Amino acid sequence: MYCRNEAFEILQEEGRPMRSLSELAENYERWAAQDESIVTGIMNKVDGFPQEVRGEQLRHASLLSAEAQSFRHGNRQTEGEK
Repeated sequence: MYCRNEAFEILQEEGRPMRSLSELAENYERWAAQDESIVTGIMNKVDGFPQEVRGEQLRHASLLSAEAQSFRHGNRQTEGEK
């Protein structure tokens, strides 16, 4: 999974009040949507990639897809679902 510097920077801001659960849920959903958008782009172009690049791109898409699912799972827990 990728390190989200944006999230780290938000947590490090001095004087910023604690974020609400709804703000956290919005962040998780936004990150998941961004990952899914990248996966869609990769999958739409994968047949045009050279063979040596194709496998790596599919692996990257798989990791992003798993990350999106993880964000959404964390989002459900943040919202109180199990």
